[in-house]
Amino acid sequence: MGVFAQLKISNAPVLFMENQVHPDLLQLFTPAEREENAVPFPGQDPALKEQDLEKVHTYEYRSTAGFLCDRLDVIGFTLARVQKVFATFKRRRRSYLPVLQFEAWQRHIDYLTQHGLTSWNLKTPANLQRCPAEQLKDWDQQGYPELDELLSPKQTNTHLGFPIEDYDPRYCWRALLSSVSRNSEVVLDYSELVNAGYYETADLFAEHQPSPHEQFAVQTTILTEGPTDRQVIKNSLRCRYPHLAHLYQFLDFHGNASTARELGNLVKAFAACRLEGRFIAIFDSDTAGLETHQELLQLELPGNIKVLTLPPLELASRYPTFGPMGELAEMDVNNLACGLEMYLGETVLRGRSGQLAKVHWTGYNKRMKRYQGELLDKAWLREVFLVAVERDPEAIDWTGIDSILKAIFDAFN
Repeated sequence: MGVFAQLKISNAPVLFMENQVHPDLLQLFTPAEREENAVPFPGQDPALKEQDLEKVHTYEYRSTAGFLCDRLDVIGFTLARVQKVFATFKRRRRSYLPVLQFEAWQRHIDYLTQHGLTSWNLKTPANLQRCPAEQLKDWDQQGYPELDELLSPKQTNTHLGFPIEDYDPRYCWRALLSSVSRNSEVVLDYSELVNAGYYETADLFAEHQPSPHEQFAVQTTILTEGPTDRQVIKNSLRCRYPHLAHLYQFLDFHGNASTARELGNLVKAFAACRLEGRFIAIFDSDTAGLETHQELLQLELPGNIKVLTLPPLELASRYPTFGPMGELAEMDVNNLACGLEMYLGETVLRGRSGQLAKVHWTGYNKRMKRYQGELLDKAWLREVFLVAVERDPEAIDWTGIDSILKAIFDAFN
């Protein structure tokens, strides 16, 4: 007889895995989320002292539904794609699923996990004792009788009513997790496997070394215009979204691209080599970045390489600039002079003087027929920002950086 690991949502088991933990499921957690505890065996004499109780060790990874949904989103298993899978399945089974909607299925999963019903079938005797009559009536009106058909044992191509045949199981996991509140606790309990000797160590990340293919499937490499841009984005990601930081790595080697043209050449080289894995190249929203970005969009880049420019910034739509003769003028500098420093927040850009750092025009691009500009004192602005990230992140205006991180998260969706 086998032993099992369990995935539990709100303490309700939604997935059993015999003799092993599914590696794709493990990749949704992080090593820091591992917990080990010693808990008393149930059924012991309550009069026993704590030191006299016989205990068993538990081994778990604990996170929240919201964190796991975010991680699934950035590797491509979004709610929109989940709904498409469900709709396709429904069309194939229209003979007995004429009414059921994905949202009704979600409400069903949420109710069962929150109330700890003893069976996923709705109207078993045990569940009928727990459910108020109004809830049963509501189920009938919303197509829940079809769920009983969907959840019956003969449905071997679904898991808890969600299609799994011919689909990656992560669609099902994303669907289940989207059905409960973001704060719902999610536990990967593999205690039985460790206690039965199926794993030599409780650290599953040390036990299971992912293959390069598995690593490429969940991690994305970010390419930037130079090491300073890389440092700002990397530190910001760790500060703002620490639960997603492990899903991204940054190109870091001697000779890395430091201009838009060099970054464009690097992208072309990666595309020609047909490298496995996912890559995002981020260009400044200035004249040079826009020029190279447009050139790359004319090429047939492989689907695993995305090229982005920094997103439009409201602050930059009326921004102080020094003209060719030194005159001061306000203008829209999006796509003209928005390097990464422009996104460090208004607090940083105003500095001690309280006035926005000015844009200086550095040259005219004949091909693009526009000027190229950049902020004055860029190095100082970066240093102020990076110190604030470490010492006082609450004081930072994150509007610009958050827009960049959102573009990164959505790049493949």
